[in-house]
Amino acid sequence: MPTGRGTALLDIGDARWREVAERCMALRDAYAGRLEITTHLAQQILVDPCVAGLPGFVGCQAARGQGAVTATGDVLPCVLLPVPMGNIRQRPFAEIWRDSPVAARLRDRASLSGACGSCALRERCGGCRAVAYARTGDYLAPDPRCWLPDHETHG
Repeated sequence: MPTGRGTALLDIGDARWREVAERCMALRDAYAGRLEITTHLAQQILVDPCVAGLPGFVGCQAARGQGAVTATGDVLPCVLLPVPMGNIRQRPFAEIWRDSPVAARLRDRASLSGACGSCALRERCGGCRAVAYARTGDYLAPDPRCWLPDHETHG
């Protein structure tokens, strides 16, 4: 995903992301027991029945199961989502992680807007918040990379 200094670089395109997810799933099955292949696509749940059945799978992990700390101490909800939740030079990491309003909004999928906010899969997918932010400037906006037609799960 183009982000940071790579923002101006070409992405593989929205349609190709589904192909990537399906290919990763096929390779995972082909090499089962010999090689572990995983992805970090929030939308993996849409093509992978194994992921859909995993307890605790919540799609986008921003401010849930992953985060990042920059060299300047900013705590980010995801390495690809440059929205500071706080700074460890001013507050302890645990406090930032627990109390950040940014984290609270990311963890509350009801705060998502548009198609992601009304999608039947919002709690299990949530779309990629970093992609939404990179494309729209709003990390709660719909994930423009989602390949589901509106009539399937949205609304």
